[in-house]
Amino acid sequence: FQQTADALGHAHRNGVVHRDIKPGNILIEHRSTGMVHVRVADFGVASIASSSLTHQGAFIGTPMYMAPEQAQGIPVTPRSDIYSLGVVMYRLLTGHRPFHASTPVALAMCHVTEPVVPLREIAPVLDIPAELERVVMKCLEKDPDDRYPDCETLLEDLAEVRLRILPHLLGLSQESLEGPLLVEQPRRGPGPLRWLLAANAVAVVGMFAAGWAANAALTS
Repeated sequence: FQQTADALGHAHRNGVVHRDIKPGNILIEHRSTGMVHVRVADFGVASIASSSLTHQGAFIGTPMYMAPEQAQGIPVTPRSDIYSLGVVMYRLLTGHRPFHASTPVALAMCHVTEPVVPLREIAPVLDIPAELERVVMKCLEKDPDDRYPDCETLLEDLAEVRLRILPHLLGLSQESLEGPLLVEQPRRGPGPLRWLLAANAVAVVGMFAAGWAANAALTS
């Protein structure tokens, strides 16, 4: 999720809104180093902020992941991509779609009119951390002004959630994670590299903890 938000933030800073964020456009590359790299693909329907391609009445994107303003043909903004990423996170964390409808148009309209069931309510047995639920639900606000203003702010909250929940998931102290928390590449030295496969195999995060030999192990 962090890498995807980072990629979208790069696009947004360069004046590009993707408009079709969905699992099929988020690619996972397993590198020979054992690390995982996320790529955001398929900018075929992307819009340029200053372009006339984004205009009132346009209906472009995938209904399941479409922001409310996108479903209404209102010009999209970076916050529209943040909404779509929220739908991706919701589905991957819970295993459920936020909305169901008989037609694509009706499905798109659900984003406009239907409330989103909180993650911990729709999938209580998964024990989704409340902090992570709050991040996803903020991405899924109907009003763009109520969402994260940009991907940088979203990244800050994702990093904070990661810092809070990983010690519990990995059985480590919080202090052992603070230093290398945001390091993408493994570092050599005393400590193991542990992996957490999160959200139906979409996001893998690595942790480096002191006291062990520097061997990397990938677990799911």
